[in-house]
Amino acid sequence: MATFAAMVEHVDRGIGRILTDLEASGELANTLILFTSDNGACYEWGPFGFDSASRTGKTTLHAGEQLAQMGQSGSFSSYGSGWANLGNTPLAMYKHFCNEGGITSPLIAHWPAAWPARSEWIRPPAHVMDFFPTIAEATGAVRPVEIAGVKLKPLSGVSLVPLMRGLAWPERGIPTAHEGARGYRLGQWKIVWGKRQAAPVQWQLFDLSQDPSEENDLAASQPAKTAELAALWNAWADRVGVRPR
Repeated sequence: MATFAAMVEHVDRGIGRILTDLEASGELANTLILFTSDNGACYEWGPFGFDSASRTGKTTLHAGEQLAQMGQSGSFSSYGSGWANLGNTPLAMYKHFCNEGGITSPLIAHWPAAWPARSEWIRPPAHVMDFFPTIAEATGAVRPVEIAGVKLKPLSGVSLVPLMRGLAWPERGIPTAHEGARGYRLGQWKIVWGKRQAAPVQWQLFDLSQDPSEENDLAASQPAKTAELAALWNAWADRVGVRPR
């Protein structure tokens, strides 16, 4: 955790230097800044984490001078499940899973010249795939229809500029998938398909407006809603090619 904390401190200092330079040049107010984090605290592997050797199945307990090498060039250290649990609380599960603890990240969006300051949280969910269309709208860039004779597929993301300006924001589904884990969110409702769990694995349903920690599975009492979202996930999975074989 000391290594992780040092990294966060370096990131904070680096961003501070950039902001100071932008302010000194008079460009800060007219600069679009989108700052977020990687998704989900990582629980690998056990309470004390691992290094690269541990990933191959070799457990190495470091001591003495070896501890000083953590975080240095050539090392691969993780803070482990204990700190991951603390970092994700009160959200469920970790990275690798499609529960909120595995996919939810905060976003700080800054562009005072384009939208008014907001004193409240902006609650509608967004996705990292929204960054490209947001930057395109901010810069006035037009995405080409094709490149070198190859037609580009439609973007899945949408610009966040209207949301930041307090305008109407259409409800849309947000699908997720990773190594067998699955999820689909539509408004307040979300389904999750776990992995590495006791059989039978099946869809769970949560009302995030009342249960953001995903503790109360409503799949049995809301079978129609569960089936509706499952069908949407399956259609998306077929379209992009991630349905498990």
